[in-house]
Amino acid sequence: MLTDELVGMTLDQVRAYGKDDLLELIGLPLDKNPVRLKCALLSLKALKAGVYTYLGQQHDMEELD
Repeated sequence: MLTDELVGMTLDQVRAYGKDDLLELIGLPLDKNPVRLKCALLSLKALKAGVYTYLGQQHDMEELD
């Protein structure tokens, strides 16, 4: 679901995509069980890690130029 939601977004839009956006997308209320909430947010955590790893690599490449 998250991947489908991100198609066509810019990198800045993806970076701005947050917890509330994802929970609204999947229809999970904020007051649910903490374990269920953690599981629901795993995809967002992986996405953010990938984006910031990518941005770090881009920064490293720019320093080489």
